[in-house]
Amino acid sequence: MRKKKILIVTGFFNPTLGYQEKYIAKYLSVLGHDVTLLTSDSDFLKYNTKHKEADKNCRFSIVRLPVLFFLRSQAMVLCKGVKKTVHAINPDITIVFGITQLFPLLAAMESKKIGSLVVGVFGDNHYQHSPNRSVFVNIIHKKLKYFLYRYFGRFANLISYTNMETYHILSDMFKNLNILYYNLPLGFDPDEKYYDPVVRENTRRKFNVREDDILILTSGRPNKKERFLKVYDLHKNLLGKGLKVKTVLIGAGNRSLIEDRDNNDVIVLPFIDSKKFNELLNAADIGIWDKPTISIKEAIGTGLFVVYPRTEALPEQEYSKFGLSINDNDDLVSIFENLLKDINNIRGLREKRFIESLNIHSYESIVKQFLDYLYNVLDGNDNKK
Repeated sequence: MRKKKILIVTGFFNPTLGYQEKYIAKYLSVLGHDVTLLTSDSDFLKYNTKHKEADKNCRFSIVRLPVLFFLRSQAMVLCKGVKKTVHAINPDITIVFGITQLFPLLAAMESKKIGSLVVGVFGDNHYQHSPNRSVFVNIIHKKLKYFLYRYFGRFANLISYTNMETYHILSDMFKNLNILYYNLPLGFDPDEKYYDPVVRENTRRKFNVREDDILILTSGRPNKKERFLKVYDLHKNLLGKGLKVKTVLIGAGNRSLIEDRDNNDVIVLPFIDSKKFNELLNAADIGIWDKPTISIKEAIGTGLFVVYPRTEALPEQEYSKFGLSINDNDDLVSIFENLLKDINNIRGLREKRFIESLNIHSYESIVKQFLDYLYNVLDGNDNKK
């Protein structure tokens, strides 16, 4: 594969956070390409001087430009030296995150001028996100987004989307434009999420989970109280039927969401770092989520059997071999009773699920496929010249 100079642009970047741009940059670099991530020196993602060492530990180069203008309420930033920096890097491929942050859009425009292939990456329903409590401000912000998206669509070579829900929004946004689309899903980093029987055994021992106990896990934001209570009610019902279950709720410990609980059966934790999350995913037998979230991909990365919501964002053909999809009105207790009858088989197939996940959902696999596609687009562009 021919080595390329690849520029990844995002308005804000903190190397300690697990955003998509971090892993795409990492695995493009692993594949032998010269990768530079261009961003601002803003503290918007809680980036500060202590993270400078983390910048150095990345496998790719990071260039931070000084902020010229910053509107925190709308996550918009302009930086000094964009043109000079982009021209100095002279990328073959430019991958842009966060068009409405302004700075990435300007960098993309400069890249296009010097003949770079320009790719826009759009995440989960970002167009519908409203960052301000004021209805009027959000209306203005949405109209500005529409203008910026359409402007970018007129010169971008490729638009990528994370799931079909995002695609529908984008295809409506870019109608009447000659747009080339690509599905670039979220994934997991196999260096951070993996299955290890020793990690599983040690973590279960640490949390006093016996081998014959069935450990159920969920995770979520602390403001999603209903999610935790739903899983907690499931736990109580399963206990009431004489089943030996324990449950871990990750995120619930950020607030006192579960007041009446038996500490011997329910493990309530705040948000934890990536390593500890991997340990608990290894320790668990079944994971359950009621909304699409990156945690589902990370759980699959450890071979965990997942119960996940039936939605277009999680297509059956990609997820069914790793778990079971459910609807909001399904009887969770009956579903889990049946699953727990088959727990030995679920546990026995964990290694197989783990290996399959590497080929489908890992960022290493996702980036390889993405790069192959970009090469085809580049070859097409070269042939037109």
